[in-house]
Amino acid sequence: MTRREFHNGLRVLMNIDKWELEVTLGGEVSTPMWERFRDNPWQWFIKAPDSQAEAVFKVVEARNVAAKLTVNTCARCGGAIDPHNSYGNAGKRYCSRECVRTSFAGGPDTLETLHDCEEYFDQRMDTEDGPNGGVYPNAEMRLLTGVQAAIAQLEKEGA
Repeated sequence: MTRREFHNGLRVLMNIDKWELEVTLGGEVSTPMWERFRDNPWQWFIKAPDSQAEAVFKVVEARNVAAKLTVNTCARCGGAIDPHNSYGNAGKRYCSRECVRTSFAGGPDTLETLHDCEEYFDQRMDTEDGPNGGVYPNAEMRLLTGVQAAIAQLEKEGA
């Protein structure tokens, strides 16, 4: 394992949210367990029962191998977001997270890929009519905001 793979693995571990942890472990995660994981994922991982640690490790390992985004990944995520809400909020949150996930290394490839994703979503952003005549951002506009935040954070960390 290289230093970069180890670094990326730790960053992936840090970015697992409660919903993903529940899916990974195959059931509802208690509040105390989630708080232990959220507050110190590395310590939780070391102390976790083997079956739980192995399940979480599979997530880390999978992302470490295929963590880099491509424009095609963003296009697939954008296509998966349904304007008629047939995927529901959980599906939209999943697509949003996957679109901004990177190798977390902050290298030039990562930033270049995120800039490509930014351009992709920028070309597709729009508004939707909401209840009572209001106007709301569409899913691509919300994803664009997330990608721009990730770019800003990586550029800040790299500075």
